Amino acid sequence: MVIGWRRKVLSSQPLLKILRRQTSPFPRMPDAATPLAAAPSPPAPGVASATTSTANASAGPANLRALVARLVDAREEDRLRVARKLHDDVGQMLTALRLELGALALSASSPSQRERIAAMTELVGTSMGSLRQISEDLRPLVLDDLGLHAALDGLVDQASRRLGIEVTLRRDAEEPAVDPRVATALYRAVQEALANVERHARATDVAITMRAHDDCLDLTVEDNGLGLPAGALDRTETWGLRTLDERMRTLGGTLTLDNVRGGGARLRLVVPRQPGPAVTVGTRPRSTP
Repeated sequence: MVIGWRRKVLSSQPLLKILRRQTSPFPRMPDAATPLAAAPSPPAPGVASATTSTANASAGPANLRALVARLVDAREEDRLRVARKLHDDVGQMLTALRLELGALALSASSPSQRERIAAMTELVGTSMGSLRQISEDLRPLVLDDLGLHAALDGLVDQASRRLGIEVTLRRDAEEPAVDPRVATALYRAVQEALANVERHARATDVAITMRAHDDCLDLTVEDNGLGLPAGALDRTETWGLRTLDERMRTLGGTLTLDNVRGGGARLRLVVPRQPGPAVTVGTRPRSTP
């Protein structure tokens, strides 16, 4: 059953079909139409066939997980590149335009001209705010420039003001030394949790706790809202959580979702501070109602 499931998933992926035709680090998988009996029989069928089947069954998920890790990294690199271009290029042009409008206002000869210039200056200021928000949503530059603590502080403060609710962050005073992939994953986790609170939870209080241990980081996001439906990670509309779950697995970490007593949801991540390359871990913890 495991082998048949693997074939069905891989054969439905156009990207993997392309990868099969090219030189690739992934081993070539048998087509779904090829019967297992057609494979060459080893001298000891009883033992060797079981060994081969087990190896093939585990190779598919491992290769998919490595591919997911590379796609996630590539996406973050693209987001960083676009965010810096927006911040450095477009942001500087808007700043220069606002300065020019300020100089033009000083030489305006009539009240109507000054009013029009003031309206344009306000529009430029609004555009700069929108640009800053788009850049932050793509990739918070503070995460790369100042670190995870500063990025989370800014995210929490921004969410509290935007949502009009209490959002608190409890963390160690000292910045933990972590792999950049881990820092990005934890930031995205808090970002996704706050987005779910905004869209679904109807919460009035969100508590975020991050603690560094010798070899791992432990992050918990808990709210007092409506809670999670059963099987939240398996629902088709929760792509953000499912992507986060897969990202944790590629880093050797775990994601757990559950509901807290008295109402509300809890998201917990435990991830190594310095993970190796994309790794395979066991079955993920299931969400509980």
